Amino acid sequence: MRDSIAAFEASRRRLLSIAYRMLGSMAEAEDVVQDTWLRWHAADPRELAAPVAWLTTVTTRRCAPISVEGSPSTSTMSASLPPAVEPVRLSAPTA
Repeated sequence: MRDSIAAFEASRRRLLSIAYRMLGSMAEAEDVVQDTWLRWHAADPRELAAPVAWLTTVTTRRCAPISVEGSPSTSTMSASLPPAVEPVRLSAPTA
């Protein structure tokens, strides 16, 4: 059990990065990674030939329906790519 937790934790940051790049939202990316953890926990990692590949596949497949539902029509998809990073306000606006 500890080995499976360690394997997931070693991949968590990469999975979050993949999900964020596919979805453009950190909140949705975190939800996908959490769902991937639940599926990982239910699976038997000892039976998986390539655990890292399995985790990556589950993550990307969980992102695909979300990115399609949340995206504009395919004709305008290339014109509205998600931002590279979410904007962060560093200071309060002055009045």
